[in-house]
Amino acid sequence: MNVTLSVDLREADDRFLSRGDVQRLVNLWQDFEETLHGHSLSAGQRVILESLAADGASLGRVAVTVEHPARVSVTPETQFQIVSVIERPRVNPAYQCGSCRLDHRITYGPFTCRYCPRDDARVCDDHVRLLPGSLEGTCPEHTPRCECGAIATAYCVGPHCRSGRAWCDAHARRRGESSYCARCYDTKFPSCVEPGCRAVGSLACQHLDAAGRPCGRTVCPRHATTWQVFGPERPGLARCTAHAAVMSQTPAEMVYQILGNASPKDRGSIPRIAGFRYILAKPGRINPTEAEALRIVLDAARTAPALRSGIQNLVDTNRSRWEKEVSEGAASVAAAVTRLSAWMQVNGAASAVPGLVGVKWLPARAGKPDTLLIRVDRRYFNLVTRQRAEAGLGFSIQPLKEDGR
Repeated sequence: MNVTLSVDLREADDRFLSRGDVQRLVNLWQDFEETLHGHSLSAGQRVILESLAADGASLGRVAVTVEHPARVSVTPETQFQIVSVIERPRVNPAYQCGSCRLDHRITYGPFTCRYCPRDDARVCDDHVRLLPGSLEGTCPEHTPRCECGAIATAYCVGPHCRSGRAWCDAHARRRGESSYCARCYDTKFPSCVEPGCRAVGSLACQHLDAAGRPCGRTVCPRHATTWQVFGPERPGLARCTAHAAVMSQTPAEMVYQILGNASPKDRGSIPRIAGFRYILAKPGRINPTEAEALRIVLDAARTAPALRSGIQNLVDTNRSRWEKEVSEGAASVAAAVTRLSAWMQVNGAASAVPGLVGVKWLPARAGKPDTLLIRVDRRYFNLVTRQRAEAGLGFSIQPLKEDGR
């Protein structure tokens, strides 16, 4: 009678079938087979055998299962045949866990120890040491330690460490699910410089000194002033309380601050001449036309020696579009002023013509009509006269005060 067997070697040591040599398995079964004489075996019956090395060290367990026949009495004439052997998956040596290899086990290592030599860098799921703040693991031998010598609990994800240094609970500062060392935390979440304020200074003052260096004092949004020079859709220039009085600056200083903080690669950070004209008129000291605003902007490099090269590059890059904007605007203003002057001459307002200066033409937008901004002697161009002119010319007329508003 032949008895077929299946063998499960998944709990045996890798040395049991070293390099595919099955002799150790054959010897193990032959030693055990003699003890079966006179006993019965049934299909599905499972026998666990303990394998020992020559020095008596355990080589793990071997499970043998009877597959066929349903029942048999074992005699010396009984023939046993091994029809299947189940082994652990074989792992390419380059991907074997180095820690398991020391215990004479072969295990796949999906992780890489950042500190191990290349041949031993692989680490399995059981041996890997993973800490919050980094996807890179280490082997047990290279478990990360804090600079104080204690076992680290997290990597610092701050701007200086960049997940390259690990820290213990005593020296790591947590914010949300992230950890930081003291230096990185202070850099990423600086305190507001205002006395008594404990909020994070999330904004750095962008005021430039005469040497082109930004102030850099950190302030919280509550204590910061934002100089809105790039339009409503973009953040303005942050200012600390010491530099909040932007309206006290001269026109040249204003242009210096704007162009000094502008990015050559971001056209949206560079205002149009219409924007410069509005900004320069805001303090109320001057009321420039767009052509006058353009001259101030073009002189910026000459009046800012510290950043002359950078500002001059910005001016050269944007000069053509600025001049085109002023030219097209000047033509529109000139046409509208000509029509207004002619109307004044024949409608009793001729005395206002000598002092009439066109400032800007605003095309119709968002429900507002075409508008001409002018400077004019209001003694000869009162509200009633203006309303009559608007009705006759078909566009709105807005005389500016001496402060430009």
